[in-house]
Amino acid sequence: MSVYQRRATLFLDLLGFRNLVRNGRESDIIDALNVSAHSQIQYKDAAMSDFDFRVTAFSDCIVSSVRLLARNNFMPAAFLASYGGRLALEMLTRGILVRGALTVGNLYHVEQAVFGPALIEAYELESQFAQYPRIVVPRKVYGNLNISLSITMGVEWFIEHPPCREDFDGMFHLDIFGPFYIDSRPRTLTLKNSRSIEDLGGVTTRLVRKLCKPKYKDHRISTKYEWLRYYLEDCGNRFGWKVGGRPRNAIFFRARKQKEGKVETELQKPTVNEAEI
Repeated sequence: MSVYQRRATLFLDLLGFRNLVRNGRESDIIDALNVSAHSQIQYKDAAMSDFDFRVTAFSDCIVSSVRLLARNNFMPAAFLASYGGRLALEMLTRGILVRGALTVGNLYHVEQAVFGPALIEAYELESQFAQYPRIVVPRKVYGNLNISLSITMGVEWFIEHPPCREDFDGMFHLDIFGPFYIDSRPRTLTLKNSRSIEDLGGVTTRLVRKLCKPKYKDHRISTKYEWLRYYLEDCGNRFGWKVGGRPRNAIFFRARKQKEGKVETELQKPTVNEAEI
């Protein structure tokens, strides 16, 4: 009898964790772990009985999963995507970038241990393809997730609240600044008098500008912040946000337009060293 269950699996890597330790920023580490614990309690209360939601944190990694009982019902994966978006946004407000992957497969996940093919796949996706501070979603999960949301929530709602965005390199990732994650936003990224995505450009822009203000000599690090600027600018185009100034990340936009011709850029090539950051 197999020890595995079919589970949606989310693997998150807190970027720059080693530097936080080396520079004595223990309070930031504690904040990051507290965010995870707070979100875990909130989401367990919401859906523990339905989805068998579980979370394990170790070092700079967080693994969470939910069980998929019906083969064609990916709504538990949608719940896990919402949790991942919440956690990524909470980390951003504390100056911590998050990279990860969401997949579906066989997993053994209990309080004492977590292992299995789904975790290996999620880790490989994160380390080889995420590259930037984004949570990637493989095409097979992306398609099934969209179908389940369209059936459960309705096509019109889904069109207005897509959980994922296609990036310049053809990879799909959680669109954490988008309307699907409005209810997942921390209080500092919301407005008291509005729940409209069009009105949230100001608070989102201020956060990204604050994160991207420092200058990094290491190209492997600076590229991640350049991607964050590019993502903000793309959100500005899609949601009518006034992000200010002319687009500074033309290389990302150009690569997106040229990807059908399979044009590679330096930014598309993951490296072993970059994956370690």
